[in-house]
Amino acid sequence: MIDLNTFAALALALAIATPAAAQGAPIPSDSSWEQVHWTKIHGWCMATGFFILLPLGSLTARYLRAYLPFQKWLGPHAAIQLIALPVICIGFGVGVHVAIYNGQWKVPHTKIGLTLFLMYWIQLVLGICTASTPSVALGNAKPDPTAAPDARHPLKARPWYALLHAFWGVSMCIMASVQVRRGYTIEWPMKRGQPASEHVNRAWKAWVVIVPVLYLGGLALLLRRQWSQERARMLNPGAAPANHEKYDSVATSSPRIESKPV
Repeated sequence: MIDLNTFAALALALAIATPAAAQGAPIPSDSSWEQVHWTKIHGWCMATGFFILLPLGSLTARYLRAYLPFQKWLGPHAAIQLIALPVICIGFGVGVHVAIYNGQWKVPHTKIGLTLFLMYWIQLVLGICTASTPSVALGNAKPDPTAAPDARHPLKARPWYALLHAFWGVSMCIMASVQVRRGYTIEWPMKRGQPASEHVNRAWKAWVVIVPVLYLGGLALLLRRQWSQERARMLNPGAAPANHEKYDSVATSSPRIESKPV
């Protein structure tokens, strides 16, 4: 089980350490290689964190939540975000370091990057709040035999920040795709003096097709199953969650509401 307090403490520590790391030793003014070196590190870290790991975390939640109990799909989802956290912080720190040296605070790439970084911390807070708030629909609430069945749609049973967490994450993935492309088509040629490899462009094109197809495919194939499970939990709030089973048998075996003849 993920310790949310530990996760929050680590996130706070990295948030404090990142600006300090960005104020490290200055880049030698007589060496263009240093510019290329630090720009490459910044690009790889931010692309790995925002463009690869965050979408993978979203896809993990999208597919596993339809088959596994809350704590079992939350673990892999949160673990991927935890791996992305230091990678993004390192990339951001290096980016700030380069921006300070070059005076690039007013260029669009820097503004979008700063916006993404701030959005990322808001997303972490939204995720921690969602995971720590008991919800019968999500399956992380304690069984309550005295609770009345809830016939609302599962979306209406979620707190507002849980819905915002999902839309915020998708928005970040879209922005990150644009930002990565701007990085290797505009910023990198300015530092390196030559365009990025065509392999980079092909990889970007492939990834921006693969991720939406997998995500939308998961919605089309599994969203009805997910809502069916959540409705079943809401109609039977006194049932114990199946935390030790591969599938959420409580959700799949609970009775459904049948319409009464008028």
